[in-house]
Amino acid sequence: MNNERLSRVLLGPVVSEKSSRVADKSQQIVFKVLPGASKLEIRNAVEKMFDVKVTAVQVANVKGKVKRFGQTLGRRSDWKKAYVTLAEGSDINFMGAVYFIEQLLPIIKKQGSGTIAVFSTLPDRRGVPGWGAYCASKAAVSWFMESLRSCASGRTP
Repeated sequence: MNNERLSRVLLGPVVSEKSSRVADKSQQIVFKVLPGASKLEIRNAVEKMFDVKVTAVQVANVKGKVKRFGQTLGRRSDWKKAYVTLAEGSDINFMGAVYFIEQLLPIIKKQGSGTIAVFSTLPDRRGVPGWGAYCASKAAVSWFMESLRSCASGRTP
């Protein structure tokens, strides 16, 4: 498989209550992936990027929600997520992903294009009473990705 294709298969981790629950209960990590990605490509991408052993991959196609903007109806894009089951004793260190992204930034700058995707449901970075740690972790990921986006574009944060 093409290394360039594998580096584009994973769009980002899905950070949600459900993904946290399955990570604790079933040793699964949830990723947003390219819509055309196969299970084999997802497995190889995760194993290569995070240096872990994957035992299984389950995929789900998520239909975009219909949203109303005033009197106009709109629809969010469909997307695909993958539930990746890790082998016993394997764990994904997301700081490794941070280091990977830092290594990827010069390549994105050289090419003149690239995508750093962030998916968060935390509105306006305001906390929710009783959910401090959850909200703080989502805000930290969003701010970190914004900082990386600024570095990639050459702007200062």
